[in-house]
Amino acid sequence: MTLDPKHLRHIQSFTDTNSLSILDRQLPLRKCYHGKPDAAWVYDHAKTVDAQAPANHPLHGHAVCGKGIPVDIPISVHKALDGESDFPCPGEILAAALASCLDTAIRMIANLKGIELSHLEVQVSLRSRRSRSVDDGR
Repeated sequence: MTLDPKHLRHIQSFTDTNSLSILDRQLPLRKCYHGKPDAAWVYDHAKTVDAQAPANHPLHGHAVCGKGIPVDIPISVHKALDGESDFPCPGEILAAALASCLDTAIRMIANLKGIELSHLEVQVSLRSRRSRSVDDGR
């Protein structure tokens, strides 16, 4: 799997620098948050839109994640609910959110501790059960 070229160029614009120090980057934030703890609240956003996947279409949707460089994510109902599973289902997106949260935390802590990572892959698996209403046909 490869990244969208515009996303890859954005990431490479940071990796092309000689030394990226999280401590140096965070120093102004740490000073700000020390004096104003309420400034540390983070608000993340995602939304669904029905411009391309009509609202009355029951098997697919369209989510938009992020504000800086928004990412469009086609959504599919899971096969366990008689969907197509041809795009990520909401559970897979939740697993991706958890995996990426842990991934970025590991990367930042390693950088703060001076640990050079040679490889990093985080895998998250979620298990869920169909609802009784689907099982009973109600």
